[in-house]
Amino acid sequence: MRRHLQHRLGGNKTIMIGLVLALIVLSGCSSSDSVGYDSHLRFLLREDPIVDQLPKTPPAELHANGKLLEAIAELKNLGGVLTDPKELSKNEREKLTALLESRFGTPAAPRLPGEPFGITPQQLATGSGLYKTKCAQCHGMNGDGRGPTGIWVYPHPRDFRLARFKYVSSSVGLPTRDDLATMIKVGINGNSMPGFALLPPEQIEALVTYTVFLSLRGRVETELIRTALSEDGYPEIPDQFVDQVYSRWVSKWHSAEARSVPAELLSRTVQDGGTSEDYDSRIRRGHAAFQTAGCASCHKDYGRETHYLYDVWGVAVRPSNLTLGVYRGGGEPTELYHRIRCGISPSGMPEVNETTLSDERVSDLILFLKALPVPRHLPPDLRSSIYR
Repeated sequence: MRRHLQHRLGGNKTIMIGLVLALIVLSGCSSSDSVGYDSHLRFLLREDPIVDQLPKTPPAELHANGKLLEAIAELKNLGGVLTDPKELSKNEREKLTALLESRFGTPAAPRLPGEPFGITPQQLATGSGLYKTKCAQCHGMNGDGRGPTGIWVYPHPRDFRLARFKYVSSSVGLPTRDDLATMIKVGINGNSMPGFALLPPEQIEALVTYTVFLSLRGRVETELIRTALSEDGYPEIPDQFVDQVYSRWVSKWHSAEARSVPAELLSRTVQDGGTSEDYDSRIRRGHAAFQTAGCASCHKDYGRETHYLYDVWGVAVRPSNLTLGVYRGGGEPTELYHRIRCGISPSGMPEVNETTLSDERVSDLILFLKALPVPRHLPPDLRSSIYR
């Protein structure tokens, strides 16, 4: 893995060098390939473990700073199941690398078979150049979240290779293009992902497009490696296997756009909560919904109790402390609605459907969540029980 990182972005694991690289990028380095990747550069086949099954026992603590790779490798000793790409022979690695390049091109000349969503190689090349200067120092050239600064920050930059995203507004677990554009523009509150609101809209769209590309390439790569190392091995005609996996995930991205969850209920917000008596009643109903919908089982003591879970990437995470009012997926009522209705699947937060909570009860729950960080906004009985 170290050799892999060195080939991509310099590989030095000290945070100082990583920060220097980031400063060079942001200052507008004048090197010959500053507008994109060198044409000789290739995507290297994944070497870090793929998490197939998480340990049943939750983590006791967060991993040490800069020890992400070691922590994931240790999951095998804790009862997890991993696929180790390093078990591939040199010949197998060369075959799989060539197969992926034949479909997805290179960092300087990326492409998507069939040009889904109307994505052309020219659009991808534009996105690739922007990604190199704005994103790769954290997210890595392959979109693995292991750029030179990536393993040193927490929460870690998103690893796009599983095509799993936390903050979505669709019922299929994938973001819409608008979801991705918003995340790029405003960043993520409470972590190191900055916002790029000053970028022109066409550049935001180019970065969205390239994020979709990295997720499609990464998902195909992941499933190809898993299959190659399975008991049966990959098919005699792996080209067909790749095409099947690719088509399935292209369809899922299409479905995300078609199955975006509307948030039309939010006419009853904090601002139009009615009389103080109505307001207090709604907050009490929202508090009851917090208990009955299962929120309290993970956000113990409203998130103030420290305990950890594994996310889908095998990283220890802590459920949010809701009394702080910091929401990484956004704190607007519409954004909270999508977190509740769509869940945060990669972190284990399930979606709450209408059978469990009606739209009206979800609206009350949002009102409670907005009031929770400000004790004076809570009815006296709730305030005394929550802030005892």
